[in-house]
Amino acid sequence: MALKYREHIARVLQDIYPTMTNDQADALAWLGLEGTIPYEEQVEANPNFENEINQNVQSALQSFPQNCP
Repeated sequence: MALKYREHIARVLQDIYPTMTNDQADALAWLGLEGTIPYEEQVEANPNFENEINQNVQSALQSFPQNCP
């Protein structure tokens, strides 16, 4: 169920911010699932998962204007 929401959230983010990359949108969606079982399963399956998420979130945040709502 959470994975379904993640995909939907990532698509909506890209609809709102068309310049956002797939990786950035996906990372922001995963960030909202931090602490859930699917998130923890990803961490266990890929030790670099959290670093990749954090790098893509930082990249997304830097690409937004300062006054972004």
